[in-house]
Amino acid sequence: MTRDAEKAAGAAGDDLEVLRTPPSEEEHVFHDGGLQAWSTVLGAWLMNFSNFGLVNTYGTFQDFYVREYLTNYSASDIGWIGSVQPFLVLGLGLVVGKPFDLGYFRHLLLLGWLLNIFSLFMLSLAKPQQYYAIFLSQGVGVGVGLGCIFLPTHGVLALHFKTKRSMAMGLAFSGASVGSLVLPLMVNRLLHGSLGFANGVRVLASVAGISQLCGMCLMRSRRKPKATGPPVNPLHFFRELDYCVAMFGLICVYLGIFFPVYYMQLDSIRHGVSSSLAYIVVRLIPLMGAASIPGRILPNFLADRLGVINMMIACGVASALMILSMLGIRSTASAGASAAVIAILYGFFSGAIFALGPTMVASLAQDVHEIGCVDCTSLP
Repeated sequence: MTRDAEKAAGAAGDDLEVLRTPPSEEEHVFHDGGLQAWSTVLGAWLMNFSNFGLVNTYGTFQDFYVREYLTNYSASDIGWIGSVQPFLVLGLGLVVGKPFDLGYFRHLLLLGWLLNIFSLFMLSLAKPQQYYAIFLSQGVGVGVGLGCIFLPTHGVLALHFKTKRSMAMGLAFSGASVGSLVLPLMVNRLLHGSLGFANGVRVLASVAGISQLCGMCLMRSRRKPKATGPPVNPLHFFRELDYCVAMFGLICVYLGIFFPVYYMQLDSIRHGVSSSLAYIVVRLIPLMGAASIPGRILPNFLADRLGVINMMIACGVASALMILSMLGIRSTASAGASAAVIAILYGFFSGAIFALGPTMVASLAQDVHEIGCVDCTSLP
């Protein structure tokens, strides 16, 4: 072989080696923009509009069930319906995570969408005092359906963005704020209007189903499913002190974060907000949703500069103070105004916590494989 032929063969070998080398994360995963990335943000916005809109709407259902539909049961018994629902939404991440890592992103969204819509229409068939039917459909069925959607929706965003990740997730989570503003107002009007419970729930199911379907069409995972993935030892994560401390903190925060969302409307009625101020009472949960719109965007914008964990700590402390402030609602002339102020401030800070949580977890990952990308070499 001549010297020129040897050089050509060596160059070809080098080119082949370059092709075999996995692309870097910066070049092939985190584009931080582009049509696919921002359409995924819009799709996630629509998913959050219905997902967390449904979860936060339960405060309206809680008041309706306690005073009209499930009067044979205590507020604590009825509260189990709303408690199981977010538990499944967030807790199913342990089950949903592995299929998402293997690339079954759209399969999970479709499964969650079908189960969610089916459960809502089954809820519309429940009769007064049928606690078991409402618990199974609204608590378990809707919870599992939304749980299949929640993690993939935000996991795929973490694959599109890095330097703008907090801002992108904040924008996507603002959909939950709009849903928490619009859907409770709509449900209050439907449940107490001429349509009644059954038809009102069917209207809610239709709105949620259409928004989720549009969101699925807009979101892109940018990779195909794989039959198998690299072996992952879950104990690996528990050897990281930062991760363990952060997870313990998130557990403590989420244990109490839904209390005002579910009970403020009922609690205000029972602690002094008179019936003449009913127009304020039925707007407490929508007020939280409206206030959480800037709460999910502004702190996330600042988190890219001040640090995600720093913002989480500040917003967590402020949310805790707002929950304790609910003890101060009494039968006075200013009771309605006090409840409204608490709802607005709590909506802002708790909205920030929801938006910052996934961003904080993604920031603790050592590499992209830990946030749901087992085959980064297949990304364009």
